[in-house]
Amino acid sequence: MLIFYTGAIRTGKTTTVSNVCADRPDVSGFVTPDNELGKRVMRFFPSSETIEFETESSDCVEVGLRFKFSKTAFARGNELISQFSSSQFKFLVIDELGRFELVKRSGFYEAFKNLKLRSDQKAIVIVREELVEQAINEFGGIAVRNKEELERAMQ
Repeated sequence: MLIFYTGAIRTGKTTTVSNVCADRPDVSGFVTPDNELGKRVMRFFPSSETIEFETESSDCVEVGLRFKFSKTAFARGNELISQFSSSQFKFLVIDELGRFELVKRSGFYEAFKNLKLRSDQKAIVIVREELVEQAINEFGGIAVRNKEELERAMQ
């Protein structure tokens, strides 16, 4: 089952998902919070390992006019998504499916499109409000909009 956690931009979606999934041994995946310098990093579940996501290095993909993201981080995220169904984890967190994926068909799009979930697995995917209908129409699933709905969907 696909669970799209949605809301407006900069309303705490990443923080909420991080808090709900923290310390759960049945969660794999990644969130992309801002670090203390305001740059996005990629933090993995369950290890809490953090790598650079937003970058100025030459190892980057330009996303729109504003962001440059690490190709290495995209590769790690795509690999994690691709291997999830054969893992022991129950939940996969993906932060996020945005315009880069849903409009440009880039970033995490191919790995997500090919994601196969076992009947005992769910994916929690962060999607901004203006893209959630498109995501549901393309992939199926449900939208949840607050912590309580997310916790219920994860039962």
